[in-house]
Amino acid sequence: NSAGTKIVGKILNLSNENRGFIWDENTGTTELSTLPFSGTYSLVNAVSGDGNLLVGWSSDTANNYDQRPVEWESNYIINPMPISQVSGNGVSEEISENGSFAVGRILINGVMHGFRWYRQEPGYWEPEVDLGFLPGVSNPGQCYALDVSNDGVVVGLTTGPSPDNVVAFLWERVNSTTDIMYDLNVLYSNLINQSGYLVQAIAISLDGRFIVVQGYRLSLNKYE
Repeated sequence: NSAGTKIVGKILNLSNENRGFIWDENTGTTELSTLPFSGTYSLVNAVSGDGNLLVGWSSDTANNYDQRPVEWESNYIINPMPISQVSGNGVSEEISENGSFAVGRILINGVMHGFRWYRQEPGYWEPEVDLGFLPGVSNPGQCYALDVSNDGVVVGLTTGPSPDNVVAFLWERVNSTTDIMYDLNVLYSNLINQSGYLVQAIAISLDGRFIVVQGYRLSLNKYE
């Protein structure tokens, strides 16, 4: 969390089960639950700035999901994230510092889709928003949402025109009816020129001003 007092992740417990956990500097390590009657595996991927909201995934065998996006809150009680009834396996990957947005991915009919959730007060998640794919890209094959800013701007990787067949993207909601996904290679073409291409946007700052990206440099034949 922002104060550095809580850490989340995955542990292997004494029953040889992978479980999400949270470590608190005052209370130590707490093993977190899975969804009721739904398997034995879970993982925490991220924690909000105040440490009160966790996101990740849990097995949900009762509903035929190997991985189901979930959150933990209020003494770390687990709750499923909203997903479409036609959705397949997925995870919640990251949560914004202020706890207002979460992003992740869901496999639908063999295609990986990136998603964003918005948390309404007093504490429920709106139905997920499918981020879609870049305009003009035929046969989209994947989209991974990897991080989100405090105002809901999403970054990640998606199918696109590069030798790797994937490019870094930025997605934002312009107004109540319009969402736009940008290829960062196009958006920042004046900075990149012809030296290489951006493969995946890994993180975005709280205010959305800075983005951390992995790219490929043609002259060095290296990812960096």
